[in-house]
Amino acid sequence: MKLALSLSLLLATLAPAAAADLSEASPDYGKPAVAPLQWSGPYVGIGGGYGWGSTSHSFSLPAPSGNSDPKGGLGGAYAGYNYQMGRVVAGLEADVEAADLSGSFSNASGLTSTGSSRLNWDASVRARFGAAFGPSLPYLTGGVAFAGYKFTGGPLPSSGFACCGSYSSTLTGWTIGAGWDYAFTRHLVGRIEYRYTDYGKAHGELLPAQPGIFMTTSNTTSVVRVGMSYKY
Repeated sequence: MKLALSLSLLLATLAPAAAADLSEASPDYGKPAVAPLQWSGPYVGIGGGYGWGSTSHSFSLPAPSGNSDPKGGLGGAYAGYNYQMGRVVAGLEADVEAADLSGSFSNASGLTSTGSSRLNWDASVRARFGAAFGPSLPYLTGGVAFAGYKFTGGPLPSSGFACCGSYSSTLTGWTIGAGWDYAFTRHLVGRIEYRYTDYGKAHGELLPAQPGIFMTTSNTTSVVRVGMSYKY
């Protein structure tokens, strides 16, 4: 009687473990085996975010300099291709976005000055390098960046001089950042990403109000983005 009871307890203990082993070893037992997620292949996505930046303004005459700090929203589309080697995932990605980041400053000292900056669009072509952990893909990214800005500048209106002139410029710079892709399914991949971008300097004449007066700007942005892509 004791032996039968001991055997019954032993079988009750081993049965779940044996069933689990059989389920993993044979796709015909229980649920079918699922192949590991593969990140290789093309993808397209849409996304948006919020950006803030710094634009420094200086003038060709001895008017005081200043900083406008553009900020606002942006959104657009991205596309790329990944290649996976073990856990390592490398790829190339491009994006383009409409943007509405704007800021301004006023400086009442000396000859007085005022200025503003507005980022209207941006784009980039970047490399990506990440490490796959099942549905998670943390990554680093960096490459070349492009942007379309409009700048204004001149004296304060209260100074008695005409204000203001403006110019537009398409800038080329560099961008670097990090992000995290998460595969909700084999085809739908969510994303969160941060990037810092330095677009370099712009230089232009403040027409028509300030002919012969030039303004130079230096421009950087930081942007946090979220997105959703379809992986083929």
